[in-house]
Amino acid sequence: ALALALRPLSAKIGLIGGILATGTFLAILSFLISSPGMFRLVEWLYVPNGFVLKDLMLLGFSVWCIGEALDGMKR
Repeated sequence: ALALALRPLSAKIGLIGGILATGTFLAILSFLISSPGMFRLVEWLYVPNGFVLKDLMLLGFSVWCIGEALDGMKR
C-alpha cells in the first residue's frame, strides 16, 4: 500500500507496488473462489460473496495502478 501511495513521487515504486498488489489479490482469489460459501444462490443465479467482490475490485485497482505507473514512466 505504501508503494502504491508513493506513485506520484516515483513511477517505478508505483509499478512495483502494483505488481505486488496484483500478485497478492490473484493469490487470494485463487483459493477464495474454490472455498465453500463464497457464492450464494439468489433465485437462479450464483452471486459472489462480499469478500470475492472486494478482492475483485482491489485486483482491478492494482492493475489500473500498473497502467498508471507505466504511463508515468513514459513521460
